[in-house]
Amino acid sequence: MEEPRTLHWLPCAIKFTGAAKVGAYFLPTPTGTSVDGKAVQEAYFRGRQLKGTQLQIPQGYKGQILQRTAEQHADGDGTPQWSRDMAFSEFVYWKHGLDPICTDSAQRRMAFLKVSEQLHAPIDPEEIQQELENPTFGKTS
Repeated sequence: MEEPRTLHWLPCAIKFTGAAKVGAYFLPTPTGTSVDGKAVQEAYFRGRQLKGTQLQIPQGYKGQILQRTAEQHADGDGTPQWSRDMAFSEFVYWKHGLDPICTDSAQRRMAFLKVSEQLHAPIDPEEIQQELENPTFGKTS
C-alpha cells in the first residue's frame, strides 16, 4: 500500500519531474499561530522562509493530479492523453514569508467554487413566480 502523500502548492516553479525525497528535506512545522481561523505552518525551501496553511477542497469536489501519458489520443486527433496520478481533498498553500490570508488568490478560488455552485443551481419555478408577484430584489428592510 502506498504511503499517503501531502500535496504542497509552492510559490515557485521547480523544473524537475522525477522522484524526490521531499519528506527528508522539506520539513514544515506549526507556528502556533492562526490566520482567518486556519493554523499557520512554516518551512524553508532553498533558504527562503515559507508560511502556509491547509486548504480543503469544497465538499462535492475532488482535486486531481494528472499525468500526460501520450502526446495524442490513439485516434490521432492531436489532443494529449492524460491519466490520473492522484486524487486529493486538501493541500498546503504556501507563500514567501507572509501569512496566507483569506483574500489570497488560492483561497478565493476555493470560495468561488461555492459561489459558482449557487449561480448554476436550478431555480424552482414557484420561486420565480413568487418573485414576479412580490419583488424583493433591491428592497431594503
